[in-house]
This record gives sequence, C-alpha cells and structure tokens, in this order.
Amino acid sequence: MPVKGEPHRPPRRDLLFEIVAFLSKLQLHSQMRGPNCSKRTQLLFSITMGAAAIGTLTAAAVVTDLPLLFPPLAPSAFILFTTPLAPNAAPRSVILGHLTGVLSGLIAVITVSAIMPEAGLDDPLVMNTPRVVAIVLAMALVTKGMLLLKASHPPAAATALIAAMGWIDSPVVTAALVASASLLCLEAIILLRIIGGLPYPLWNPAYDMARFYGTLSGTCETKISGWE
Repeated sequence: MPVKGEPHRPPRRDLLFEIVAFLSKLQLHSQMRGPNCSKRTQLLFSITMGAAAIGTLTAAAVVTDLPLLFPPLAPSAFILFTTPLAPNAAPRSVILGHLTGVLSGLIAVITVSAIMPEAGLDDPLVMNTPRVVAIVLAMALVTKGMLLLKASHPPAAATALIAAMGWIDSPVVTAALVASASLLCLEAIILLRIIGGLPYPLWNPAYDMARFYGTLSGTCETKISGWE
C-alpha cells in the first residue's frame, strides 16, 4: 500500500502484462465493437473466417472420407461469419435448423411414398407430381418446425429441399449433415469466441450483447454496402 504523503505510482507493468495487453488490442472484440468500427476490418474478418471454416470442413471430409460437405452449409457459414451475433447464427439455430430441415424432407418423402408407392421417389432424378407434393410438404414442415423450436436458420430450408428431392437417403448421410452443422458451429466458437474475443454464444442467441456490435449482429445490414 502507498505511504501517506508519497506520490501515487502506477503499478509496474512487466513483459507478460505488455504482451497480454498487445494481444487484447488485436482481438476483434476491441476492434469491432461499436458503430465506428472499421468496415474493412469487418470485411477481412468475414472473408478470412468463413473461408477458414469451410476449408477446414472440406479437409475433414477428405481426410475421413465421410460425406461432410452439403451445399446448405455454405450459406450457413456466410451467416455465421458476417452476422455472428444475429439470432439465426447461434448454434441452437444452426444445428436445430438443419436437423429440422433434414427430418422434414425425409418425413415428406416417406409420407408421399407411403400414399403413392409407385411414385419412385427413391430416385433423386425423378421429378413428378408426387415429388412436387413432397417438396411442398417439406417446406411447410421445416418452416413450422423452426418456428416452434425458435431456431430460425434460412439455409435449413435448403436442407429440407435437398432431402425432399431424394439426395439424402440414409441414416449415415443424415447424421453426417447434422455432424457437419455441429462442426461448423464448433469452428465458429473457436474462431469467433476464443480467437476473436467476440461474445459468440455457446448455444442460445446472445441478445444482451448483440446490440453493441452493429452489423455483426445483423441490425445494420445496410452498412454492408459501405464495406468496399
């Protein structure tokens, strides 16, 4: 404790303190918070992180020889790394959304096939009236399901469409899609929360923190046009 009468001296800053302080300034948390953050920083962040996430997922698919790549995951990655603090970018929305999507598509195909077994919906190249009915039913189911679960994630509608078209036809592929969505969220937690220092949620949307981050929370979408 300082002795009475002596001038106040700031605490000593050792090398470790300086290193931590320097790294803290590099974190996205300090660079991207508030309405005056650099649009170029946001653009570079979105491009780098999104590409790294999809690249890692692709590498995992090649190494494991598992079907981990699905077209709807690309727009999911876009949402996660351009508006990571938006409600539809939370792990709850991404994982439950894609799960609802694939189940909706499969249920639609199974239901229509049971009513019209001669429709041949097992073949994804078949496009007929029963297929149209299955697609319409899948879209209705995925919309209702995401609203009921409070897990809105637009790319999950594409998952339902792909399943209804017959491209997801086995439990292995179904599990691989959900695993891919989960892996994408895990990458987001590592890249956004741990490395970037952003309050990316672990499950539920972070409504209380989203208001501090403008475009990253999806509340100022019109500002994206100013990134160039």
